[in-house]
Formats: sequence, structure tokens, C-alpha cells
Amino acid sequence: MRRSWRNRSVGGFVGLLAVPAVAAAIAIPASADHGRAGGPALRAALVASVPTDPTIFGFGPGGKPWVLRSGHVTLWSSGQVAVETSSLVVPPPDGTGTSPLPSLSAFVFCNGALVATTPAAPFASNGNARIHARVTLPAICPAPAVLLGPPTASGSPNVYIAFDGSPAPMPGDQGSGNGHQGNGDRGHHRTGGSS
Repeated sequence: MRRSWRNRSVGGFVGLLAVPAVAAAIAIPASADHGRAGGPALRAALVASVPTDPTIFGFGPGGKPWVLRSGHVTLWSSGQVAVETSSLVVPPPDGTGTSPLPSLSAFVFCNGALVATTPAAPFASNGNARIHARVTLPAICPAPAVLLGPPTASGSPNVYIAFDGSPAPMPGDQGSGNGHQGNGDRGHHRTGGSS
């Protein structure tokens, strides 16, 4: 019996759908060599949150709109975390153009589960912060993600004010790394302007 073109194309289409599912099921070990031992598992520009952003991994957006001149996060497969923000602030009329928070932590997720939190780092009133810490990652960390927010105390709500939103340029890439608008599936991302 001869198979019709329609049957072959439907079967091929179903086969194509299976490829991403299988690829997603294969996790890259946290200790994998990403070009060099202990290479980056995640490197992304940061995006400021606004109150209408969705809850991400159980963390709600900050209660005021934040803006960000520039910022980036790098998470190495070794567990090293590096975060830098420049002018992550609440602008008028909702704020004074400063950061109302004295400290900031990075919350590290693997496949949507919180796996580590950095110690609190100083967060200057001008919105500048640097976090350099080492965290323990699980042996396999699929879909790594990082949220920034105030350090959480027992019983306090989990809030984020910035998150990894788009690929950050690697050294030698064109562009300054400022003005990232986030990735296509989060089209409302914004930064505070250009430098």
C-alpha cells in the first residue's frame, strides 16, 4: 500500500516535535566544560521589574517600577556568581531616583527551583551594586536563572527587582551591553536609557 504525502508529512512533523522534547530532557551537568573548565552556565543582561510583571518561580515583582541603566549577571558552572548593576533605581513619580534598599541578594534557580542565595551585598542609593559570591549548584542545573532582590528573612515575601532577561554580549561582541530590551517572549522589558 502506498503512503500518501499527507501521512508522511504528519509523521515527519510529529518526529520533529519529539526532537525538542528529547533535547530538553538532556540536562547539561553543572560541571560541564562550556569552552573551558568551569565556563559560564548563564551570561545575561539584567532587566528591571515593574509591578505588573508576573510572579517568577514564586517571587513577585517589586511594588514599584524600577529602571536600570545597565547590568549583567554571569553564573559559572563552578558556582561562582557575578552581578553588576548601574543605576537600578525607582524613578519619580514613584520614587526619588534612588534605590530604597540598603542591600541586594542574587537568587539562583535551576529548572525553576531555588538552589542558592548569595549573601547580602551593599546596594548604593545610586543603584550601583556588585555581587561576587560562590554558591553550591546541584550536579545538574538545567535552565539556570537569576533574580535580584532584597535579602529574605524568615516569613518575609520573596520579591525580585531585576532578573536575567537577554543574552549579554561576550567580550569582543559589538555593542556596549546597555539598552537591552530583554528577549522576545518578555516584550515589556525596559531599561533606564542609554549611557
